[in-house]
Amino acid sequence: MTPQEIKQASKGWADNFDSSVPNFAKIKQQTAEISYRKGAEMVNSRQPYTAEYMASFARFVKKRWTPIDTGGWVENDKKFYLPHNVKTDEQVIKLWEESKNG
Repeated sequence: MTPQEIKQASKGWADNFDSSVPNFAKIKQQTAEISYRKGAEMVNSRQPYTAEYMASFARFVKKRWTPIDTGGWVENDKKFYLPHNVKTDEQVIKLWEESKNG
């Protein structure tokens, strides 16, 4: 979520916190907004990719890479491979990101 989307969603979510005392209502709303925003920011930091990006990554891996039993990935067209042909998860993600930009 973008910061603007988080701000808008937190306001909408916080509207559900009503109270008969105006000061308490404002405090509850502010607390709800802060909680929602912090939660959304935490999710963004842990999962920086959108669902569309993840689908794109899955297609990229399926077309081009094969997991090997010792851990890592090797390109599909390699029948025999050497240790330098094996890529880590991070290296495959980096190659995918470069393929999007290029």
